[in-house]
This record gives sequence, C-alpha cells and structure tokens, in this order.
Amino acid sequence: MKKNMQQEQEKASIIEENKDDAVLDSLLVREMAFTTPLSIARMHPVVDLPPLPDKFISGAKVLPEKVFREKVSVGTKQMMEHLTVGEQLRVSFVPLIITYIAWHYAEKAMECAARDKVSILKKLSRVLKMARKKYEDDLRRDLDNAHIRHIAQQAEMCMEKIQRDLTILYFAVNQEFKRTTPDYPYDELRTYAIMSMLFIDLLKQHNKEMDKLLMEKLHDKTLAPAILPSVISSLLTGMDAFSGVEDKFNYEDQNVALAMKVIKNRIDSIEFMVFNKE
Repeated sequence: MKKNMQQEQEKASIIEENKDDAVLDSLLVREMAFTTPLSIARMHPVVDLPPLPDKFISGAKVLPEKVFREKVSVGTKQMMEHLTVGEQLRVSFVPLIITYIAWHYAEKAMECAARDKVSILKKLSRVLKMARKKYEDDLRRDLDNAHIRHIAQQAEMCMEKIQRDLTILYFAVNQEFKRTTPDYPYDELRTYAIMSMLFIDLLKQHNKEMDKLLMEKLHDKTLAPAILPSVISSLLTGMDAFSGVEDKFNYEDQNVALAMKVIKNRIDSIEFMVFNKE
C-alpha cells in the first residue's frame, strides 16, 4: 500500500514537472507545415496530460515524441485543408510576432533597470532572462535557425512598419502613468514594462479570435481554447512587478486603448512572408 502511494506521488511529480513543457509545446502548434519542417499544428494541447515515462506504462513501449507529432499532424492537415494561406498565417505566425514584440519591450525595461541601477529588480531581471532563454530553447526544439531568423526578421519588419504607432503608444502609456502615479520614479522603465504587458494582452485577444475562426472553419464547437504558455505568463507577472503600478494604472485609458486598437489593425493588415527554404 505504501509502495503504491509512493508510485502515485512520483507519477504526479513527473506530470507536474513536464506540464510546462507540454504547454510550451502548444505555443508552436500554430506554426503550420508551410512555415516549419515539423508539422506542429496549433497552440492547443493535443493530449490531456504529458505522456508518462515507459516505466509507468505496463505492457507497451511508448514513443511520446512520435505519438505527439502524429496527433498534431492530423490537426495541421485539417487546418491546411479548411483555412486560406492568410488565415493560416494569422493562426500560426502572428502570435509569434506579437510575442516577439512583448519580449522586445521587456528587454528594454530590463535595460533601463540595469542602466539606472535599480537594485531591487536585479534578481527579477536574471529570472526573466532565464525565462527568455527557455522560450528560445523551446523554439529551437522544433524550428531550425533559419526559421527562427525568419520570425525575427518578420517581427522587425512589422515593428518598422508600425514604428509611428508604437511611438504614439509609448507616449500614451507614459502620460497615463505620470497622471495616475506622478510620484513614481523610473517612468521610462515602467512604461516599457506596461507596453510589454499590453502586447501579452493583445496576444490573448488575438488567440481568442483565432479560436473562434477555427471553430467556424473546422465546424468544431468543442475545440479547446488556446493556451498562454507558462513562460509568457511568467513574463506577464515579471513585467507587472517591473511596472509596480498594481491597480493604479488605467489600462482602459482612451488614448492607450485607441493606440492598441490601431496597432492591432495594422498588424492584422500586414502581409507576412511565408518561410521559403530556397
């Protein structure tokens, strides 16, 4: 009885340890077959729980990686059959662009903290840099360097196209920050942190829209909603700490909301390039 309890505890521990990896895998699900050599369908869990090690599976040899990719490829095929190329890009590629921009402003916030020698944020900056490395490592698990460079190039192209809108957003956020918390120092640092959070919110909004699109196109009302990877949730928590505004900042401020609406529309209108190995 005691031995069984120990086995169950060990099993639960392994599931918990692998849960984040399963969620991070789901980020790459939106990278479709036409943009990556690996057919990883959509940012949804394709299994209820991460596969357990072989020692917990009696009477069968399980290949978790192969099983995972076979299940995902089915979803990929369905989406490629029912979605236009433009819709596939919106589902698979745009979330990676928005995530790139969120990290961009997080990095700028951390650079400000280092420049201004904000010692209280030194440890948190190290943790966030580790989270960034984990995010990049997980991308490299399924995408080669050429694909990752392509994502970065397209994200930089996007930011260049909307640079004026990003500048307007910066001043809108900075103005609202100074209005609501006039006595708080390090306004540049905090503005960048809030901007990073706004793009994570935009990622959530975009994914909800893609959930609705896929339900309609695949005629599947039971489709599981997109999951925000745990590493991005960690980024959101970290940037919230960097901003330090708690519930004082008005994220629904008219100027901030309008700036984000314009940015969303501009990103939606950009024709991103499909990756081509040749």
